[in-house]
Amino acid sequence: MRLTNSKSEDRKDAASHNAPLASRYVVLALGLTACAWGIWISGREGLSTLVTSYAATTNELETADKAVRLNPSSTEAHYLRASLLSEKEQRAEAVSALEHAVALRPQDYVLWLELGRARDEAGDVAGALVAFRESVRLAPFYASPRWQLGNALLRSGSRDEALAELQRAAASNPNLFPSAINLAWTVLDRDPRAVVQALQPQTPSANLALATFLAAHDQPAEAIAHFRAAGELSSDQRRALLNELLKAKNFAEAHLVWSLGRPTNGSTLVNAGFEEPIALDEPG
Repeated sequence: MRLTNSKSEDRKDAASHNAPLASRYVVLALGLTACAWGIWISGREGLSTLVTSYAATTNELETADKAVRLNPSSTEAHYLRASLLSEKEQRAEAVSALEHAVALRPQDYVLWLELGRARDEAGDVAGALVAFRESVRLAPFYASPRWQLGNALLRSGSRDEALAELQRAAASNPNLFPSAINLAWTVLDRDPRAVVQALQPQTPSANLALATFLAAHDQPAEAIAHFRAAGELSSDQRRALLNELLKAKNFAEAHLVWSLGRPTNGSTLVNAGFEEPIALDEPG
């Protein structure tokens, strides 16, 4: 009886001794499996990145397709594939690729902006507006989203909302102001007061751009008003406005711009004693 009990106790001791060992093996196996899985995933991602870079260099759509297959979760691979599809004018496929990219990175305003452009090119104006509005929501102080939204709204017939977006875009990026003036001039039936009201120029550069545009379109009085609002101008800026007034044969306004740009010391002559350098390229 004691012998039987002793054997039973020995088996229990062996089992209790082997249990931690077995647990260690299980943990080790799981760890090795996780490491192997991580290495495999990292390898695929690394290879996809390499293939994506190669596709960007060679502009090969087939290579971009391979990068997407290697790593379907790569935003860059989908974005590159969309760009190559767009170059080949495969509009619907480009839109689909960008939609995959946006789904992977929904807080990226650039992706929404590109999706809007792709939808616009594919003829889906309503879808483009949705994408452009989301891009504006994500980056409200950036010019490009508002500029694209404004242009799409113009094409959809929403004139007032479009002009408001174009004005905000031009306020953010002054380089856009001349283009905004041209668009507003066209849709507002060449009404200079309506253009001013729509674009609301606040800066010297905006007023100068408006003055130059109005001078080129035979609106001398309005041009002079914005010339005065622009304040101090460089000689090159003044000369550009002067040239436009001279081309339109608005000589009185041209003389005003010319005379306000140079001190005469009370004399009707400038550089009467020929003591100052003579500008041979001076217009007028």
